[in-house]
Amino acid sequence: MAGVQGAQQADMQRDTAALNARTAENQAIDLENANVREKADARMIASHQLSNQRAIAAAKGISLDSDSSLSLFDTTSLQSQFQDERLDYNSNQKTKSLNQSADFSRYEGNARAQNSRIGAANSIISGAGTVAANWYKATE
Repeated sequence: MAGVQGAQQADMQRDTAALNARTAENQAIDLENANVREKADARMIASHQLSNQRAIAAAKGISLDSDSSLSLFDTTSLQSQFQDERLDYNSNQKTKSLNQSADFSRYEGNARAQNSRIGAANSIISGAGTVAANWYKATE
């Protein structure tokens, strides 16, 4: 009886760990998708900002090809690129952490399942030893 319960417990622990791993992987995918949306939003904001800068410069009669205008536009573009890189870096770090957590959950679940099965086997062996000892005593 203990052997069957131990095996059931082992399966349940492994299945729970697999569920936790899938949850972490799904969170990582959601995070990657959110990063794509956030980067698109940031690019749109930067594009609007650049358009506004060009419109203001043109309205004030400043040449869009002047060094100061080009410098301003380049700075805005560079800031947008930095923001993209920062978003990617942060997303990659969090995604990596979630995927490592998923791997650890699987490993832990398999280890716990194995320990439960070993415990069940020990229980069966112990029971068999007790039966053998009692039989031996009875035959003396």
